Amino acid sequence: MHRIFHEVIAALGGLLFIIFGIARQRERKRLISAGIKTEGPLLWDMFIIVGICLLIFALGLIIYQMNHNTM
Repeated sequence: MHRIFHEVIAALGGLLFIIFGIARQRERKRLISAGIKTEGPLLWDMFIIVGICLLIFALGLIIYQMNHNTM
């Protein structure tokens, strides 16, 4: 089970990227509605995309490790 430790950390990192991106997008929308100029949305969209990619990669590695250990 120790071999899956890094994959779980990567999956948690992906989730944190997604949560951070979504929270920042909501904050950005709130600031725009208040009339405050903010940075562009591309940076926070990339956080979400990278988080999803990292999460899929980590889950794929976890599945691979589970199948590899049973053989």
